Amino acid sequence: MNKFKLLLAFVFSVTASLKTVAQEPVNPAALGGVMGTTDVVVSDIPGYVAALKENSQLFAVLNYSLAGFCEAVSGGVPGESLVFNFSNSLETALASYDTQLNDPAFASFVANLEPFRELVGSRQAQVIRPYTGPAVTTWATRNLYVRAENPQAYIDAVGALESTARANGFADLTLMVQQEVGSGNTSDLLAVIAVSPSLARLGAALDAITGEGWAQDVFASVQAARSRITEDKIYRCQQIYPAI
Repeated sequence: MNKFKLLLAFVFSVTASLKTVAQEPVNPAALGGVMGTTDVVVSDIPGYVAALKENSQLFAVLNYSLAGFCEAVSGGVPGESLVFNFSNSLETALASYDTQLNDPAFASFVANLEPFRELVGSRQAQVIRPYTGPAVTTWATRNLYVRAENPQAYIDAVGALESTARANGFADLTLMVQQEVGSGNTSDLLAVIAVSPSLARLGAALDAITGEGWAQDVFASVQAARSRITEDKIYRCQQIYPAI
């Protein structure tokens, strides 16, 4: 399995007093800090997603602002997916591993998921460029891992591309940038996530960026600032917590 799976660590704990929260799109301001990712290969995606949704309140124990599920539609093996969450800090994100290791209820819940999936791995990433688009409960992403000799120059070029795209009909496009922590990757490996409300809308943005005159210079700057792409996948995603 390759490294790039959006967005986030999938961990659970049970508190009897917790109640399911009514569904509302998360405030985009919450999508900063740290993003955790758990990579899985799922044999029964509807069943797996249903199990996550039925227990969505468990994410609150770990102080997550958002958790969700993404299924790879291009670039992955059949069933390749990820579960992700956002935390406000590395302190919160790393503390969640204590719950994973020590809470019997968490272990029981994970055991109940075994028929649905193969666990591949998990990682944390600090968010450098956060999500700043509209509040949504379903969306699509193109996830790239890239190497850049000058990371800041690349991040600046990505920001310029996002601003130009938004000024030319793609106000709903966000280009996130993340850097992984404790994952074994070198410091010049960046995760770049293009987020759009739907697969069709994501495709339209990619068509424009690679084909329209307004995008030529800014896209060329992005290409010049990176040395190579190490992974490229497209996902469709949905919100799991706050509860749907």
